[in-house]
Amino acid sequence: MIDAGHKPIVAFDLTNEGNDLQQLHPMAVQGKAAVVAGAGTVVADTGYSNGEHGALCKQDKITAVVSRPETSIRRAANTPVGIGSATPVRARAGTARPARR
Repeated sequence: MIDAGHKPIVAFDLTNEGNDLQQLHPMAVQGKAAVVAGAGTVVADTGYSNGEHGALCKQDKITAVVSRPETSIRRAANTPVGIGSATPVRARAGTARPARR
């Protein structure tokens, strides 16, 4: 975590977990304590996206700004088929189904 005003790193941690899904709230709390703030904002990438941790941050007066992971339904309308996708998908009225060829 970095203090936006002065840009020093104010919190860090190492983990051997395969992703950062369980790290948003602990790092936000650690950063808030380091800068001795009553409230704060944390900005994180998609790897930290976890609704439960977002709710915990809110309880602790921390605003979490985290991009949502791209799901197949969101991706279908906006991007071409990715590597490993067998069939293109179109999203229609909240449902996804294979595109007609």
